[in-house]
Amino acid sequence: MKKAVTIIFALAAIVWSTSLHAQEGPYCIITPGKLTLGTVTRTSIALSWTAATFDENSSCSWDKAYWVQWKKKGDAIHSYQKLPLTTLSYTITGLEPHTEYEILLEVTDGGVINAVSYNDIGIVTTADYYGIRVAGVELSSDNKDAIDKANFPRLSISRGSITFDHATKTFTLRDLKAEVNEATFLDFISLEGGYKIHLVGSNEIQVSGNRYSGIELYNNLTITGSSESSLKIESQIPVFVDIQSTLTIKNATVELTSYGDYGITGRYGDDGEKLIIDNSTVKAFGAKGSIANLEDITLKSCHIAYPAGAAIATNGSKGKAVMKNGQVVKEQVVIQPDGTGIDNPLAAALTLYPNPVESILHIEAEGEVRSIRIYNTYGTEVATATATKQIDLSHLPAGVYALRVETERGVATQRVVKR
Repeated sequence: MKKAVTIIFALAAIVWSTSLHAQEGPYCIITPGKLTLGTVTRTSIALSWTAATFDENSSCSWDKAYWVQWKKKGDAIHSYQKLPLTTLSYTITGLEPHTEYEILLEVTDGGVINAVSYNDIGIVTTADYYGIRVAGVELSSDNKDAIDKANFPRLSISRGSITFDHATKTFTLRDLKAEVNEATFLDFISLEGGYKIHLVGSNEIQVSGNRYSGIELYNNLTITGSSESSLKIESQIPVFVDIQSTLTIKNATVELTSYGDYGITGRYGDDGEKLIIDNSTVKAFGAKGSIANLEDITLKSCHIAYPAGAAIATNGSKGKAVMKNGQVVKEQVVIQPDGTGIDNPLAAALTLYPNPVESILHIEAEGEVRSIRIYNTYGTEVATATATKQIDLSHLPAGVYALRVETERGVATQRVVKR
């Protein structure tokens, strides 16, 4: 026997009821279709259903409709939407994230006197919000398992992958090469903190637009990796550390190049913006300052390898920065783990000639030279050679370059002038 429910309307509210009256006497005989749950986001629930049928030999009227009704679990009052019989889908919007909702679909005849419920789809929980934006889109439980262009339209991935584990609050970048169009790559807007970025392989991020960063954090973030992994970011501001936030780079290789602003910067330099570099290689360049506007900068088991003479110092009321001769360094800053770099004895034993150079640069070092790399002032690698003690720089424009030489004894960096 089909059952119906009486719904009492009072102004803008309907009292939720699931007790059904038997369809007896003059009632129209209605057979409901099937209700199906669709996409669930942080603020919406999509529904679809097959059409109900009416026995026109019974007492059916012209006034037939569908009623979608929803409420938070346990609430007495619910919202509703009346829909014509030609409509077989509806998306409930304006919901709260990570909240349980009860949903009821009814088909009615003769106003609300005769109503029949569709099948129960149970309690529906909206998606959770993680307090992170990826390429301008909020990350949530409904899109975290597919971080791609379909879910994040401003993110174009040409190689590798990015995944997120909510349980450990960890992003894993695996050989990722991506472009972000006019949006910040990773924006940690939650105040909860404790997030991580783990690097696997070689990762490259390029962000377009003059208002956007590579990474912005409003909490505590740790970037980790290994000697075999790296992260390169090119953007207006590769890393922005907001107030009362700490960025830790640990056991990682990170290269940050600004299009014309800061490489790593805080907001004011006196409100809890902190940078910790622990046993890591960090290269940062910014035309306004490579590493600046931070309340505190701490180097653990590493040192400033380039430029020679640079040090962490106070920049007046703007907090701490990497400075040289009383000025914020505005060329590439290279920070390396202890035991490498220009204050390694290897550097003292390294001889370059001629310097300045016009074409072929020769290198004399103790032991086998494994690789030679040349970087411009933007931190971009512009020349490389392996298993040799010379490198051709004839194709480079005149200027000052950073030289990185890896030998069997370690790594050294020096300055090269190209005529």
